Amino acid sequence: MGGEVDVVAPWLHAGTLPLYATDSKRTLVRQGSAQGRPGALRVRCAPVRPRPSHADLNGREPNQAWLRRSCLVGLEARPGHQRTVSHEAGACYAPHACAGGWQSAGEHAWPTEGTEREQSKMKPSRMHVAPLVLLLALVARPLVAADLAEVYADAKANDPVVGAARANYLAQRENVPQARAGLLPNVNAGSNVNRSSGESQTVDFETFQIVTREQESASDGYSVSLNQTLVDASRWFDYFSARAGATRAEWDFANAEQNLITRVAQTYLAVLRVHALLVSTRAAEDAARRQLEQVQQRFDVGLVAITDVLDSQAALDAAIVNRIQAEGDHDIFFEGLRTLTGVAYESVLDLADELPIVDPAPTNEEQWVETALATNFQIRSAQAGLTSAERNLRARLAGHLPTVDASVSYNASTSDRTFFGTPQDLDTNSTAYRLNLSVPLFAGGATHSRFRQARHQVAAARQQLIQQELTVTRDTRSFFRAVQTDVARVEARLKAIRSAQSALEATETGYEVGTRNIVEVLQAQNRLFSSQFDYADSRYNYVLNLLQLKQAAGVLEEADLSDVNGYADSNKEIVRLN
Repeated sequence: MGGEVDVVAPWLHAGTLPLYATDSKRTLVRQGSAQGRPGALRVRCAPVRPRPSHADLNGREPNQAWLRRSCLVGLEARPGHQRTVSHEAGACYAPHACAGGWQSAGEHAWPTEGTEREQSKMKPSRMHVAPLVLLLALVARPLVAADLAEVYADAKANDPVVGAARANYLAQRENVPQARAGLLPNVNAGSNVNRSSGESQTVDFETFQIVTREQESASDGYSVSLNQTLVDASRWFDYFSARAGATRAEWDFANAEQNLITRVAQTYLAVLRVHALLVSTRAAEDAARRQLEQVQQRFDVGLVAITDVLDSQAALDAAIVNRIQAEGDHDIFFEGLRTLTGVAYESVLDLADELPIVDPAPTNEEQWVETALATNFQIRSAQAGLTSAERNLRARLAGHLPTVDASVSYNASTSDRTFFGTPQDLDTNSTAYRLNLSVPLFAGGATHSRFRQARHQVAAARQQLIQQELTVTRDTRSFFRAVQTDVARVEARLKAIRSAQSALEATETGYEVGTRNIVEVLQAQNRLFSSQFDYADSRYNYVLNLLQLKQAAGVLEEADLSDVNGYADSNKEIVRLN
């Protein structure tokens, strides 16, 4: 006893939904997925409870709780039927039930008309509950499209560029304790154990015979030494250089994290941009197809020439090509998100129309440039690199200076010997203090060569800093002006849409009365759809250029991305095509 109805579930998310069914053993198995209208699913219902008697109800009125069914998601949505599904696991309440199922009127529910034999076969069964609970647990969970904040969180956790920068920073930071170790005392300890035995032959001059005697010896000892560098300028400058190098690696890591924000925004906005292009090409194709149908009808009655039909057909063919290209690019840009985050997103959210398009604050270009020169992460990294190179140069110059080391050592040993059968024991203890002065005189020219090398490295680091300052200044000015241009462009694009719409209507009217030809109509349509895409494209360019401006100035933060994400529109979902 059962059938199929449509389920309208407000909490279900539009898009591709997982489809399930049961096998012969009532096991829930996946069948695939299909696109249906938002919130609508075909449900196959198997009634599991008979109509309760008044005796069973103990005087209570039957209600929709008795309409619980085992519902399995089918392969497609079907219009014309409606079914509301309770959020309560295992319960489906049907105002219009399947054939032989239940019907509901208000708070009262009774079985539909059917043979008494069929109704008598309805037995309460717990076997339907398990797959039903599992199904509703899967279906009742909303399929939420990813927004910009979620994509950024995934990228921050999985992006290999940021991961490499983090590892490099941690590796460079280890140079600091290694360089500091050259300034701290070194303590060493050692021990030794010796065992030996042998024979010696001598001549007894009294008897003039060769006498063989055994010799044995055993010794144990240990030593402890402490060495401390007192004067070594090169080691101090090596330590300072290592600290500056670690600072540079830290700025590089911070720059990689900041750059990730703009890379995520750029990749995400690329998906929105290609979707806007797809919408535009589909609209152009639909308009061209309608135009071709209208022209064909006018040609059939002799109102237009065959050239109008051919022009309309050519316009439709071109629109189809553009739509196919846009569909191909659509999922390619989704793959860009996957490359960045390691997550395959099925859908993302577009930005709302209410996204404010305003001039950057402050509105003074020179203030942005001054801020950039003071706080840009790449400039700070180059400055730290120059500092590290300068201190390394001083360390190499200090290689010509004397060094002073101090050391103290303690040695203790115990030895047991047997010589000519006579035991001999010896214990020794000694403490030594040393002060070493070393003056480098000649090392084959290596010391001076290292100095020249370090001097060239300083010159290179200084030029890199100058290059970074020039580049950041240029980028800051460019992005500032681009944002200002985008603000004006968005407003102009919106006006262009209105103008193109009015022009299209006027051209279509002129074509109807014979003052315009079909080519002009098709051109007016293309201008309208192009203006609509250009408007969306200029909004996305504004967002990206504003983030890049803040990055160039060194003030970009995750909060800026969150501000943009605050305008994500849950009603404007972009679904992956394949």
